[in-house]
Amino acid sequence: HGVCSGWLALAICLGQLDISWWTGVGLPFSIAYLATDIIFYCVPKRDIGITFHHIVMMLCHFTSGTQAGAMIAGAGDAEWAQWLSVCGYLSELSNPFLNSRWLMIQTLKEHNMLYAVNSVMLLLTWLFGRILLMPALVVSKISPRYDDFASRGLYDCFAVAVAGHVIVFLLSLDWLRQLLRTGFYSFFFFSPKSKSESNVNVRATK
Repeated sequence: HGVCSGWLALAICLGQLDISWWTGVGLPFSIAYLATDIIFYCVPKRDIGITFHHIVMMLCHFTSGTQAGAMIAGAGDAEWAQWLSVCGYLSELSNPFLNSRWLMIQTLKEHNMLYAVNSVMLLLTWLFGRILLMPALVVSKISPRYDDFASRGLYDCFAVAVAGHVIVFLLSLDWLRQLLRTGFYSFFFFSPKSKSESNVNVRATK
């Protein structure tokens, strides 16, 4: 999911793919994944945090999948809403590194340089896509368009746009706290006791 959505979003932001890839491939795939994950993972595991995250993601993004929905969500600017959706999914860039970290924690017997490199990439993409980007989008892209939403009476759409980014930011801060709870050294350098972190990685992977 992280590869298909996050890295597809990055390719679109870099101009390598047209935004139609997002409405035709990336977003439908992600919504289907999130719904399936709620049914087959979150409910059986009673994982309230991940369920909440998935519901927020679906509510904030599904309207951008159609031109009509994006027109409403974007207060008359469908392209703005679709681009905001694409940018928001840059938060998924870190997930492949998180999955790789979990796999290495389960299989490594001693420290490997690849583990350190992967951990560096995980931290960088996490800080960029979740901790820095979410508030930056609220300040630079969403807040300046308040008058456009207000003139159409779309206060609910504006609130959803802001709240979605704030919620993902707060959840990401908490997950980062869990990942770093044993300190920076153990985050970058593997030891057998790192296996105790695996549950945190599983939760955050979703």
